[in-house]
Amino acid sequence: LTLLVNADTAMYRAKQRGKGRCEIYSEAMRTQARDRLALGSQLERALARAELSLLYQPIVSIHTGRVVAVEALLRWQHPERGLLTPPAFLDVAEETGAIGPIGDWVIATAARTLRRLIDEATLERSVAMHVNVSPRQLSDAGFVERTTGALAAASIDPKQLVLEFTEATALAGNPAVTRSLNALGRLDVRLSIDDFGTGYSSLAHLRDFRAAQLKLDGTFIRNVGRDAADDPIVRSIVQLAHSLDMSVVAEWVQSAEQMQRLRLLGCDHAQGNHVCEPVDADALRDFALRSAASARSRHSGGTGAGPIPE
Repeated sequence: LTLLVNADTAMYRAKQRGKGRCEIYSEAMRTQARDRLALGSQLERALARAELSLLYQPIVSIHTGRVVAVEALLRWQHPERGLLTPPAFLDVAEETGAIGPIGDWVIATAARTLRRLIDEATLERSVAMHVNVSPRQLSDAGFVERTTGALAAASIDPKQLVLEFTEATALAGNPAVTRSLNALGRLDVRLSIDDFGTGYSSLAHLRDFRAAQLKLDGTFIRNVGRDAADDPIVRSIVQLAHSLDMSVVAEWVQSAEQMQRLRLLGCDHAQGNHVCEPVDADALRDFALRSAASARSRHSGGTGAGPIPE
């Protein structure tokens, strides 16, 4: 029996790491499997215990500095391990199925926050809310209906929701995922391909989805302006996206120099700690008001400071 259990543990690890692999059992595997099981059980209770929360990171126009969108970022205040970011638990959520109710909660909560900030005149009515979605969420037959229901409950126009899915999700070719993405597109929910440039056969799959936007992976942004090889790649991706009527968001922008270079390379929007770190809804309100005032000052010829360097 012990042999079978250990073999099963090694097989599970091999499946986790991809097809065509083999793994040799070790005691560390059993420990990790036990930890993951415990984490999954805790995660299933996290929503009911109000341990989950959202932070928000603004996405701004590179040219004006105005907030054009906000990305909702999930956090888990684990009772023992402290504040966890999605890489620490999302794969467990996928395995256990907890990603379904958690994902629904994220969309509903983000939609209500957007409605409140628009009603307070903190955010312009055209500002969109970005939410990341996983393959398991998209393959759920009820996901589209629940998403549109959450938007209706918050009085949010479907065009104000941008669902981000990774290039890997698009490339997987899951028919259920494709149906959901196409159905959402027909309902005017906007789609954004996240981490663009890190997958395979990227160009061939761009035409398969009605995506309105590409989010350029931060690995390309890191050396923009410093590595001569990265600039033409960024410029080419921007030109490709624009030719397909897609906008481009540069992620992980960390400096004024990167911002200036990305502007020259034709990027439309920027996101990253140089613009604003992930913040709660109250701090987002303050940032949005400052950036709007700064944009008005620049437009009128003033010298107001803002997130976009001149």
